[in-house]
Amino acid sequence: MSTYVLKFGGSSVATVARIENVTSIIQNLHEKGHRLIVVVSAMQGVTNQLLALARNFTDTNYNRESDVIISTGEQVSSGLLALCLQKRGISAKSLQGWQIPIVTESLFGESSIKSVSTDLLLGGNIIPVISGFQGISENNEITTIGRGGSDASAVAVANAVMADECFIYTDVDGIYTADPRIVLNAQKLQCISYEEMAELSFYGAKVLQHKSVNLAHDHNVKLRVLSSFSSDGVGTIVDNLDPKEITGIAHNISSILIETEKISEFIKIFEQRNINFIKLSHKQVIVDKSHKADIQDIMQRSGADVKFDENIGVITVVGQRNNIQLSKNIHVKYRRVSERSSSIVVPFQQTEIAIVEIHRKLFQ
Repeated sequence: MSTYVLKFGGSSVATVARIENVTSIIQNLHEKGHRLIVVVSAMQGVTNQLLALARNFTDTNYNRESDVIISTGEQVSSGLLALCLQKRGISAKSLQGWQIPIVTESLFGESSIKSVSTDLLLGGNIIPVISGFQGISENNEITTIGRGGSDASAVAVANAVMADECFIYTDVDGIYTADPRIVLNAQKLQCISYEEMAELSFYGAKVLQHKSVNLAHDHNVKLRVLSSFSSDGVGTIVDNLDPKEITGIAHNISSILIETEKISEFIKIFEQRNINFIKLSHKQVIVDKSHKADIQDIMQRSGADVKFDENIGVITVVGQRNNIQLSKNIHVKYRRVSERSSSIVVPFQQTEIAIVEIHRKLFQ
C-alpha cells in the first residue's frame, strides 16, 4: 500500500461539478487500496474576494486579521470536499491547520511551516481533507503561508507522513518549456530537478509555489504535477535529478520595477516579510504587484523618493548562462544574468511576442 498526498488547487475545486470530479480522482485511488491524505486550496477567486473585503479596512496583507479572513477560503473547500466524499460512502474528515496542528513561524501573510503533527493523519481509515495555506503559530495565532501556499502545506504533510509521492493537481498536465497558453508548441517535460523547478517558480511559473519546491528539495519529497481535468496520470516528476543545459522559460506580467536610492531599506523589509524580489542593481528591484500596498507602506516610513514602472514583463530562461538575444523591434529595458538563469525586462505589451521568439530560438 502506497501513501500519497494529493493537493488540489483553486481551479480544481472552483465549482460543485469540479469538486465532484476531484472526488472521483480520490475515489479511484482509494479503491486501489492506497492511503490518501488530501490538501485543498480555496475555490478559485475566493482568496482575492476575501482580500478585497479586508482592504476596506487595512492597507496591508501582513497582519493578524487579514490572515484570519483569508484563511477561511480553504476551510470552505475542505468541508465541501469532505461532504462530497462522505456522500459517496468514503470516510473523510476536514481538518484545519490549527487542528492538526501545522505549526508555523509567528509571521503573518508569508509565514513558513515549522512542523506537522501526524496524530490525526495516519490513524484509522478516514481520509483527512486538510485546508492548505494556513497554520497556527507557537503563539496560537492563525497564520497563512503566502499565495500558492497550499503547495507548501502538501509538501510539509508529505514529508511528515513519509509519503511515497506528493501529487500536485492543477489545470495543466505538467511542466512545460514555456506557458502552453502562449507558446502553442511548448514541450512537456517528463521530469525536472528541484533546482530547475525552484528557478522557474521563483521567476513566474505559477504551477508550483517557490517555497514548496525548496521545501521538497530540503526533505527529498518526490513531486508529481498533474491535471485534475485530464486522464493522463503521468504528468511531470520533480525530483533529485541532474539539471539540463536549458530547461525552460518563465515569465511574470504582474511585476513592479522599483527604483530608489534607498533600495537597501526596501530589500531589508522584503526579507523580513519573506517577500520574493529580483535585484537588478544597487538602485533597482522587481517585486510582484500583489505587494504594492506593502511597497507604499515602506515608502511612507522611509520618506524615499521612488520611481515605479508597472508596464513591464519579466522573462527568464532557466539553464546555464545564456545571453538572450531578440530582434530589434523588441525593446529590452534591463538584463540580469546569474549562474542558473538569465532574465530580461521588456515592455508589458511585448512580453508574449518575446517569449515566442525566445522559445523558437532555444527549443526548435
